[in-house]
Amino acid sequence: MIAHTAEPAQLFVESLTNAGYRWRHPRSPHADGGLLFGAVRREGGSVALQWGVHTGRLGALPEAVPLTARRTVSAAWVGPRAPQDVLGDMFEALGACGLGRDMVVCRMADQARAGDPVRAALARLGIPQTGEGPDIEAPPCAPRRMRGTHGVLLSLDCQIGPACSAACAPGCLCGRYLHLGDGRFTGPARAAGLPVFEFLAAEDAISCGSAQLGDPFDLPPLRGLLESVGARLPELLSLPAPGQALRLVVDHIRAVALLLATGSVPGPRGPAHTTRRLLRRAAGSVVLAGAPAAGMADLVALAGSAHGFPALSVAARHLVERETAAFDRAVAAGHRHFLRCLARRPTPDELAAELARLRSERGVPLALTLNWCRQQGISVPLPLIAAADVRDA
Repeated sequence: MIAHTAEPAQLFVESLTNAGYRWRHPRSPHADGGLLFGAVRREGGSVALQWGVHTGRLGALPEAVPLTARRTVSAAWVGPRAPQDVLGDMFEALGACGLGRDMVVCRMADQARAGDPVRAALARLGIPQTGEGPDIEAPPCAPRRMRGTHGVLLSLDCQIGPACSAACAPGCLCGRYLHLGDGRFTGPARAAGLPVFEFLAAEDAISCGSAQLGDPFDLPPLRGLLESVGARLPELLSLPAPGQALRLVVDHIRAVALLLATGSVPGPRGPAHTTRRLLRRAAGSVVLAGAPAAGMADLVALAGSAHGFPALSVAARHLVERETAAFDRAVAAGHRHFLRCLARRPTPDELAAELARLRSERGVPLALTLNWCRQQGISVPLPLIAAADVRDA
């Protein structure tokens, strides 16, 4: 397992292993979202601490969007057991992290109307319950089997600040409630006829909740990495949204550092393409700020060191440098193609199609091509680019 200094998550795991849960070794960060340890069949309790990489986002990184690379605590209990006992284990583990029951609020979605025992168990444990309804869904990073409509789904939030009003509740935009994790009770139709409870919570959410912070970038490893990258790339701080640009670079380089540490090298297909895409996104953000992308290997090594990943090998560093050089060549060739296109005086639809092809065929990030347009005093509506992308697909 990759070393890390996330004490709250380690305390969660230790609490469950002390209660008799089996420790499960983590899987590849690419495996089914990398959050749970696969289909749970063996009776009893299991717990894992698993890194995962999620690359579904194509836009910028707002503060509320989950990190691309994050570690998740996953726990499961297979077999007949009272909901109060199973939930008690989870809340004891959260308490070991500094998250007392008075800090946690629970919402429940009960499509099958089978949640009365769970509701009663929460009441006996002293856990406040707020909303209830079908709008509560499993997180997008959850395994597929947690996204169905069967079973009783729980959503846990942590209170990290004062209420903005009497109507303040989980989901309020004031930021008082931090989403901690999700659990699901499923009936005996799963796992060879045995009932199953599964729970997963992001490590950064547990750490933020225990420290009463609303932003994972305020946690020590990420805060220090932000400062170090900002010092190395002062050009990022001159952009219109410097904080967001810096977060985007940090988010991507730490994901690349994780993938390289687990043996996933940049390449054209499968997991290797994920590494390449993240590396090129980070390089694109650096180039957009007017800084050279040649120092990406040093930035990736910096991110790995900040999170306790193994040091970049000579071969891995060479791969990063080679990918960065290839990206620089693609951007230079794309810019020449862009200027030739402008010389033909294209219509807005034709220019949008060219920008879409530069991204899909040449690997030039859309943010860069849009910046080239701005430098020429040209504005291209994003819906036109999206329509051209669909036509080319």
